[in-house]
Amino acid sequence: MIIRSYAKADADMLLNLFQQTIKTVNREHYSTEQLDIWSGQAGWINRLEHNVTLVATIQSYIVGFITMKEDGLIDLLYTHKNFQRQGIASALLKAVEARAYTLGLTALQTEASITAEPFFEAQGFRIVKKQQKKVQELAFTNYYMTKSLI
Repeated sequence: MIIRSYAKADADMLLNLFQQTIKTVNREHYSTEQLDIWSGQAGWINRLEHNVTLVATIQSYIVGFITMKEDGLIDLLYTHKNFQRQGIASALLKAVEARAYTLGLTALQTEASITAEPFFEAQGFRIVKKQQKKVQELAFTNYYMTKSLI
């Protein structure tokens, strides 16, 4: 596996990975209506281009990606639906943590889905609060979590 910086040419593949992962991996915890809204969020490609974005590839095939805002918020972390539980998300998180250290950050935060919360907890994140986020007037349960880097 190779982890590299995002390139604009990755956008379509990341969009497909993003949508397919949400609609398959998260369906145990969210309704079909929630999944449709979540996977159709407008403007998310802007999030790729204006944050630290790293992409994981296996034999040039994109299998995951992560984004981190300059304040240390892990905004997006997705692994291809066919490559779950193979260490890809862990490797992406380690790579972004290394980048956070070089930026002088002392902590990371995320708003983890119900599905992703156990992963982040296993990676040393702690729940600060359970929250309800509204997207298009539909409530989504997630967890605001933090991890100290010092």
